[in-house]
Amino acid sequence: RRETWVLIDSQSTIDLFHNSELLENIHTVSSIMTVRCNAGSRTTKQMGTFPGYGKVWYGPGAISNILSFNKVSEGFDIKYTSYGENRFVVIKPNRETVEFRPSHNELYYSDFVEDETEKSTTYAVTLVNTVAKNKKNT
Repeated sequence: RRETWVLIDSQSTIDLFHNSELLENIHTVSSIMTVRCNAGSRTTKQMGTFPGYGKVWYGPGAISNILSFNKVSEGFDIKYTSYGENRFVVIKPNRETVEFRPSHNELYYSDFVEDETEKSTTYAVTLVNTVAKNKKNT
């Protein structure tokens, strides 16, 4: 995993980032977000702005940068293709696109590294694990 990877996750109900370099305007808020997962729970009172997307929770102890598939779909069109290239494509209002491709761990991600020469050709989201398991079980 790279610090600049952002996952799009169909199992997440919130947007949560651990890399402050991907965010602007990190600030403390009055509400508390408690995140529960198989590793336990964490709380945060900080939010930031992910440029081009909007407000996300910030938790420096989180294990990755995660966008909730459902929350992304509330503000952006999402297309999926499995023929040829396996990917999710998020279409911004200005028609620019962001591609999320499966990593070697079958998580859909996009690498938001600023230097294009360092950008990985692979991308990551948990949805593939779920779909793959469903196909095997049918």
